[in-house]
Amino acid sequence: MPKIIGVFSVLLSVLLFTACEVVDAPHERVGTVLSEDTVLDVTRFRTNVIAGSYGEAPTIHFIESVNDLETFLEKQQERYDIRETFAEALKKYDATYFENHVLLVAVFEEGSGSIGHSVSDVTIDEDGLLRVYVNRHIPEIGTADMAGWHILVPVERGEVPYQDAKLYVDHDEHDSVHIFRTDLFAFYDDVETVHAFDNLEDFEAYIDDVKNYYQLHIEGTFFEHIRRYDAAFFDLHSLVVITLEEPSGSIRHVVKDYSVDDGVLTISIERRIPEVGTDDMANWHLLIELPNDQFDYKDVEIEITSHHID
Repeated sequence: MPKIIGVFSVLLSVLLFTACEVVDAPHERVGTVLSEDTVLDVTRFRTNVIAGSYGEAPTIHFIESVNDLETFLEKQQERYDIRETFAEALKKYDATYFENHVLLVAVFEEGSGSIGHSVSDVTIDEDGLLRVYVNRHIPEIGTADMAGWHILVPVERGEVPYQDAKLYVDHDEHDSVHIFRTDLFAFYDDVETVHAFDNLEDFEAYIDDVKNYYQLHIEGTFFEHIRRYDAAFFDLHSLVVITLEEPSGSIRHVVKDYSVDDGVLTISIERRIPEVGTDDMANWHLLIELPNDQFDYKDVEIEITSHHID
C-alpha cells in the first residue's frame, strides 16, 4: 500500500533564485490544483552525478528567465551528466517562452536506477507559491545502479504572480497502483467494472476476453506492463482491475486509499475534472497490486468522488 515515510529536512538550493523547499507530501493538497492546460508537458531526463557523492537531492528550482536558466544549467553541469537530449530540450525555453511561463525543475538522486518519478499535481496558493507533488515509484526489486534525474515542469503564468516553488515527495512503496488509458473500439455506455484475480489463468482469460473490446495498445506500455503478472506474482499477490469510462479524456483518476473491513476491500478513487476539458471520450484501466499477507478479502467495492479543478 502506498506509504509516506521518512522526513526530509528543508533543503535550500545553491542558487539564490532557486531557494525552494522540499518536504514529504501530506495526504491533502495545499492550494488550488492547476489544470493540465496550465501545467504543460512534463519531461524527465536521466542525469547521473559525475562530481561528488549522491545525496544532495531532491531539490526544486524556480526559473523565470533565460538568465536564470543559463545560470542554473552552468551550475548543474558541474555536478551532473547533462546529456545532449537534456541540453537540447532546454533550448525551447527562450525569452518568448518566459514571457508567459515559468519553468520548474525537480532534481532527484536515487540509490537505484529502477526508481521512477511522476508529477501528480501542481498547486498555487494566494501568495503565488507553486507546490509540485512528485511520486517516487519504488519497485520491489531494483537495479544496483545509482541514478540522477531532472524533471522539467513548464507552467503557464496565471492571474496570481508566481513567486517561488516547493517540492512535495510521495513515496509509493512497491509502486502498487498503475493507470493506463485503454479506449473502447465501440460505443461508450458509462460502465464501471471491478475484477479481482488471485491466479494467472483467470487474469489471462480476462485479457483475452477484453482485448478486442478495449484498445489495450493505445498507451503502448500496457501489454509490456502486464508481463510482470506471472504465476510467481500471484503466489504472493492479488490483482484488482478497475475500468472507468469518462465523457472527456481530460478527466484523471487518483487512488486515494484502500483497506479491508470484514472481508470487503474498499477502494477510494477521486475523479479530477478540469474546468475546461477535451470533447473526446476515454476509458481507463486501473491496476492495483495487493500483497496476500496484508490484504485478505472476499469482495471488492469502489467509492468514487469527484474533485473539480479550477
